[in-house]
Amino acid sequence: MIIIFNLTNLKNRASLAKPARITAFLLAILLLAALSSSIVSAAQQYRAYAPSSKILNMRQEPSTNSAIIAQIPHDTVLNVTETRGSWGRTSYNNRTGWISLDHAVKVNNPVYTAGQYRANAPVSGILNLRQQATANSSVIAGIPHNTVLNVTAVSGAWGQTSYNGRTGWVSLEHAVRTGNISVAVDFSALRTKFPHGKYWTHTRGIKDTTGNTVSNSNTCTTKKGSHTNENLTTGNCGCNSFNNAIQCMGFAFKIGHELTGKHVRNWTRSTSKSDVDKLKAGDYIRWKNNGHSAIVLSKDSTYIYVVECNAGGNNSINWNGKYAISSVKNTLTEIRWKP
Repeated sequence: MIIIFNLTNLKNRASLAKPARITAFLLAILLLAALSSSIVSAAQQYRAYAPSSKILNMRQEPSTNSAIIAQIPHDTVLNVTETRGSWGRTSYNNRTGWISLDHAVKVNNPVYTAGQYRANAPVSGILNLRQQATANSSVIAGIPHNTVLNVTAVSGAWGQTSYNGRTGWVSLEHAVRTGNISVAVDFSALRTKFPHGKYWTHTRGIKDTTGNTVSNSNTCTTKKGSHTNENLTTGNCGCNSFNNAIQCMGFAFKIGHELTGKHVRNWTRSTSKSDVDKLKAGDYIRWKNNGHSAIVLSKDSTYIYVVECNAGGNNSINWNGKYAISSVKNTLTEIRWKP
């Protein structure tokens, strides 16, 4: 049998196959690019950068045509857990959406703070709770993906939290901040101990074992205090005091210590005005250009609500303090974060 090859046809087929192979190759590259454009990994911190408008829009989808679901203040630190091109997926105030990374600055050394986080372990499904703040420490519990956790202390990139009766440390690189949600703080006992409307003043004649007049920071009276020896002997201040501070500062230090067992002077400090937006219950603030101190009870979009002393003079205790966020920012001296 004789087989005759048609060389012309073979050449035509080869010429057709070559662009087909090139097209397939290009399609494969495009597919890989598409797959790699959405990357889920350990959270990377970004800082919202909107110096003109002061607001960074969070959108439902990674597109400027998508609906705006939240507005994030300039300079807010965010955990971005997924990227698609120039868009990053993040959470803010209980909403999850997309921000333009063209309007955000990557934080090379993330700074984590206490607050509410969500376990982010989409691959393994489990976030390890370890005995100590190190990857070499023993695992004492496995926390399911998406579990909401209250982180009460931070050591580097590790957060201390509790789960199923066990307290340990989780890697915050595998957790997502859920927003400025504070851990609940119970002030009921302190409201009873230091009633609204009474005065945080010395009880006349309190003396220590050596006969010196001393402050009893656990007392409050119905008698107004002053610097005119109204409650103590001549020449002594009638204000109550705690940890070397008197009046509003001393009272705030006292409340902070009652809440945590730790002196407020040793709490982590910030002087950044933008951090006022992150205040939570139990935090200490000093503002009015170093003129007043208080402990935060709660915060909404407009006001900060506090417990304070001596706001109107005479060391009166006030559980209904209310101050505009803008005024606190403008006159801020310092914040001390409740541990």
